[in-house]
Amino acid sequence: MNAVRHGLSARTVVLPDESPEEFNRLAQALADDVEPTGAIEQLLLERLATTAWRLRRASRIEADVLSEERVDAEGKEISLGLGFVRAVAHGESLTVLARHERALERGFLAALHELSRVGLQRGDGEVELGEGGEAAEATVDSSNASDHVVAAGAEED
Repeated sequence: MNAVRHGLSARTVVLPDESPEEFNRLAQALADDVEPTGAIEQLLLERLATTAWRLRRASRIEADVLSEERVDAEGKEISLGLGFVRAVAHGESLTVLARHERALERGFLAALHELSRVGLQRGDGEVELGEGGEAAEATVDSSNASDHVVAAGAEED
């Protein structure tokens, strides 16, 4: 039931109001960075893509919650801070969202770590992302519509 309500653990990766093309672009960008070889790396790549997509969704949900709370009873926009206070006062939605987001981030980083480990076992070196950051230290920038993987210590665009 919760998966259907908030979409953070839904079995279907791309929900009806989301773009399959955007998901495919994200998955392809990750595939281009990781260059998986073999079934195990492909499965780990799929886990990265679905988790990154769900992290993107969590950011959109947070923005929607705060946007809803920034409109008062007369339809006037109020400050972000007051909107946040109202959102917190009206329920646990942000707490639940933060808990799901942390779990998704742990899953994303675990998949990156496994990709790195498999690459080392394969004997051709570590699976790298982008311009040489260690896979186990990468994060997802889900702050905007053009999510991308950022290696630790690397400069963001």
